[in-house]
Amino acid sequence: MNWYKLVELQKIAVARQMIICVWRPTDVQGIEEDMYVWDKCAKKEEFLENKSKHSTQAVIEKDGTIHVFNQNGIDSIILPQPVEKTKSNPQETFELVTGGDRRKNPEKAMYRSMTFDEVKTLHIGSHIWFKANDGTARQIKVNGQIRLWKRDPERIEIPCKYGLYECFTFTKHDLDRLLIRLN
Repeated sequence: MNWYKLVELQKIAVARQMIICVWRPTDVQGIEEDMYVWDKCAKKEEFLENKSKHSTQAVIEKDGTIHVFNQNGIDSIILPQPVEKTKSNPQETFELVTGGDRRKNPEKAMYRSMTFDEVKTLHIGSHIWFKANDGTARQIKVNGQIRLWKRDPERIEIPCKYGLYECFTFTKHDLDRLLIRLN
């Protein structure tokens, strides 16, 4: 069983625009109160009908609202904290550790964020750097045509490949994670 904090799952639900169902068993000892198990296969309606095996259930909506249920019904509603998304200055430089470097003193390098015009010049086979969730810089390969829309000039999709099996499409919401290595 993987345990998650409600706040972490709330951020995931808002970022991915998905509904997340979580539960907490009755006989748990030694684990914090806000730790829950993510039921990744559950649909909201079926999840709420099956109350026999769970003591406490929670449903996290797409907007980040958390509904916590106990055996008797609804227990509480936790509203999301407003998240301020900061736009990074493309000329601002910062230092990151190179991802995958497991040495005692990993390699560090200077990076800056890509501008929208630089992103539009990418092509199939380009190797670019991005900021991973763990805060390190990793290199990926563009494995498809960059898609732009005439009706919405800000909309963009960049299909990328990382490693042997992992693929991801960067959108306009992820552009602040794309980096240019300076040294």
